[in-house]
Amino acid sequence: GERVAPWFCTHWWGQPMLEFIECICAHAHAFLLGDDALYWLFAFAGKFSAMELERGAEASVIEYPFFRAVKLAEGGLLVMDQNAMVTRRAWIAFET
Repeated sequence: GERVAPWFCTHWWGQPMLEFIECICAHAHAFLLGDDALYWLFAFAGKFSAMELERGAEASVIEYPFFRAVKLAEGGLLVMDQNAMVTRRAWIAFET
């Protein structure tokens, strides 16, 4: 069946992947989540442009998969890069 990720992760897509993974591992370790912890990552869960085309420009933001992920999540993880680029994204206010 479908597994729901208890953690919604928001991040800057330009962050080096190894740095990003290290942050997630540190979070899992700090919260004693174990090796099978689940995180919802938009970069790997869908293509926004494809969703826009499928649903149309007038579609409400609550129809997108990331909204469902935020709603179902038990918590959020903001992965901060050295320059805090993630805070310059327009969606950050919605996700947090």
